[in-house]
Formats: sequence, C-alpha cells, structure tokens
Amino acid sequence: MASSQTTQQDAEAVSMRGVFTVKAVSDDQIGKSSYAIVVKEDFCFAGHISGGYINAIALNAAEQFISTNFPSNSKTHVISSYIQFFRNMLSGQVNLTCGLVSNTSRQIVIKVELAGSTQPDSIPDIPPVKITSVLAIFTFRTNDPTDGLSQQISSPALANLPDREKDCSQIDVPFMNYLPMTRKFRWWSPRSSPSDGKGVWGHHAGGNIRDVFIRTAESLPLGIHELTWIVDLGLQPPFTLDDDLVLRYEVATLNITIEYKKPIPQQLEWVLVRTHSNVVRQGRYDVDCFIIDPKDNEVLLLARHVVLAKTASRGRGGTRQSPNL
Repeated sequence: MASSQTTQQDAEAVSMRGVFTVKAVSDDQIGKSSYAIVVKEDFCFAGHISGGYINAIALNAAEQFISTNFPSNSKTHVISSYIQFFRNMLSGQVNLTCGLVSNTSRQIVIKVELAGSTQPDSIPDIPPVKITSVLAIFTFRTNDPTDGLSQQISSPALANLPDREKDCSQIDVPFMNYLPMTRKFRWWSPRSSPSDGKGVWGHHAGGNIRDVFIRTAESLPLGIHELTWIVDLGLQPPFTLDDDLVLRYEVATLNITIEYKKPIPQQLEWVLVRTHSNVVRQGRYDVDCFIIDPKDNEVLLLARHVVLAKTASRGRGGTRQSPNL
C-alpha cells in the first residue's frame, strides 16, 4: 500500500521544466509587450494561484521583454523585485503586460501587470472577469556584478543554521502529500523535542524562527524561478505557534520584496529556507525569508513579506497554512 501511494505521489510530482515560461502574444500597445500562460490547479493553494508562482512567471515575462527589446544587454540579471497583490487569482489563463520604467547604464526597470480570472469559470451565465490583479516591478543590473563594495558580515539572523543530514529528517505529516503543489517538493526539517514528545517541525526561539530544507521531488536543479516560487510557499512562523490558529484567521499577503543576492549555482539541489517574524500585532505581521545554499551557507535570496491576518468569518479560515505542519 505504501509503495503504491509513493508511486502515485511521484507521478503527480510532474517535471517543473518549462512551467514558468510564458508565451508572447501580439502587442496591442506601443512600448509594451504582452504574454500569456495557462496556470493549472497544481500551482494553486486553497483555490488561488501561489503568490510565489505568480512572481516567477512575472519574472520570466520581464526577462523575455528585455531579451526582445534590449538584445545587446546580454549580461543583464535581476537583482530585486517588488510584487503587490490586489486580489486573488484563480487557475486558468493569466495575461501579462510588460512595459519599460527606466533604462540607464546601471539598471533596467520593468513593470509587469498580471490579469487573470477572479471568479471560477464554472459559475453559470457569468463570464470570468479579467482585471489587473497583481503588479510587479523588476530591477535588472546591466554592469559587471563583481565590481563595487563587498564585506563579510556575520548576521544574527543566520546564526545556528542546521545541517540537513545531521540535524533533520523528512517532514512526514499528511498535509505535505495532500496538495499537488506541495507534492512537487521534498521537505526536511529539524524537530523540537519537548518533554511531552509533541515536537514541532523546524522551530526555534518559541516558534518565530523556522528552518526547512527543500528540493524538487525529481531532484531537478533549482534555478532562479524555482527559488522565487519557494519564497512564498507558506512557511510563515506566526501560524505554527498554535495548532488551531490557522482555523481562526484568514491570511492575505499584501506584497513581497525580493533581493537576489548572488548568482544561483549550477546543479543546486537543496536550499535551506529560514523564515522569521519580527512583529505580529493587530492583524498584521512581517516574514523575513532567507534562501540559503547549504553547501556554503551563503544567502541566495532575501525576501520580506507583509501579511494581513484577520479573524475568520464563520466557516472560513485555514486558507494559507495547515495545523501540525
């Protein structure tokens, strides 16, 4: 029985090659380029497209826009992104429109607007409405990334990083195999050892710091788009302090800022994702996210989320996190 279940899970953990690639469509506005992609439910969480996946496809659109419009900038690479979520997006076709914000000798800034379905296609007699739901801004550097100031800094936020082989084991809670999106990855984490034996996965310092090692189910190399997605896979410490907290609050990410700290190594299989929150107050909290290469403990991506958590309406809640994870 266990073998059959594992085979089914592996079959559903489809290859992620090409899943971030948007297709160019005819331009209808001067100075702008349009793209489209059909997003399957595999990339949704609680019925909505993952914010990290939205960010990754927006990045791919921006990259294609630069490649088409600025072919001479062959060394251009993304250094930061800001994405603002106005409303949830459902599975189906997503339309992306790219435009140039700024082009200087140091940087190119691209704006990406995303529009998709905001209601299910199955609602009779009411066609899905497609309006701008997300706005993303990407900054690309155009000069040599190795020049300029560099310093070695010891950050307290990166103290006591775990070792996957020595300190961790695979997370085996049923939730990790429940959704097609979570089945695409393998998750390892330390586990606390309180006297009652009911340890919590990946927690330190009272639960506001969380460590999780992630790789794809197929052990494919992780690239910049996969890491952009991983930034927002729901590893939010405030919702792991209490088993039923997730049932009492509705959570909505307002925006995410990402800084791409260094080039992604080739053949990167595992990353360590450390998340922590600084202040949780009056229905709003932050999440700092470090994507770390465990081979040298170097930070690859650094992100910050701004999140709202309001008291759930009756019968709602549990939209972004799962208890006992």
